[in-house]
Amino acid sequence: MMDDGKQMQSKKPKSAGRNSTSSARRLSQLELLAVEAYAILCRGLTLYGISIPRQRVLFKKSRAKVGKVTAISAQLLEQFRSVSELLTAWLQELPYVDATGRPKVLPIRGRGATFESLARQFLPERSLDEAVELACQAGTVDTLSGGRIAVYGDPMINIAENPEATLAQAICHITNIIQTVEFNARRGKKDRLKGRLERIVNAPLTPKQFEMFIKAIRPQLDALCEHADRVLTRCARIPTRDRRRLAGAGIGVYVYHRDKGGAAPRAIPRLRATRRR
Repeated sequence: MMDDGKQMQSKKPKSAGRNSTSSARRLSQLELLAVEAYAILCRGLTLYGISIPRQRVLFKKSRAKVGKVTAISAQLLEQFRSVSELLTAWLQELPYVDATGRPKVLPIRGRGATFESLARQFLPERSLDEAVELACQAGTVDTLSGGRIAVYGDPMINIAENPEATLAQAICHITNIIQTVEFNARRGKKDRLKGRLERIVNAPLTPKQFEMFIKAIRPQLDALCEHADRVLTRCARIPTRDRRRLAGAGIGVYVYHRDKGGAAPRAIPRLRATRRR
């Protein structure tokens, strides 16, 4: 086109002549790691049946409540720990064991050595029926005819069939790991001896090799947890007036074998009882 003897040039888009990949802001390595973390969490939540569109809705809610999100996971796990303590008392304390040291079959209701007495001590916020249901779901406990209840096995709590509890346990692991790594990073190289112990020992293994490894290492890890349990119990009994600074402390032990091809994890999380002595 010509206008007043001058050729009018068509306007080019601002991005013309530029490499489209360079025009967009490249993600830093830290941001790429954040994307990876988001992807892992999103995939993990889909395993619990929370779709990606629903996750977007929940993400917006979490942004609106930054710093105000209730620690639901801690509250949920606390009730399972209470069940574990209840079972420990049932398995160890004199009123609830017979002359051979085996746990008695208890009446569900009533005073004295009954399940109701244990429930009032360890699950006071729950009704008796709720306490019975929770113990049967999480522990090796069954109700019997005649209004009785029995425990078989140990005070270990199996939460594998409870999706809310397994997700709460995963949140607990993530929180503890992030806080430990961040705490150690703030210490720096010069002060690393004052950090919190954090080690990963790994090697590439086939499933068959992994089975050999876990059979060899599991007894040692169980012994370590028992020792840590005793030390924690002794430390927790030391009187203190500074109760405002009390916070969860301990060790977290897990054995992993990364799944390939996006296979869903088959881990069975368990909560170990805090022994009462």
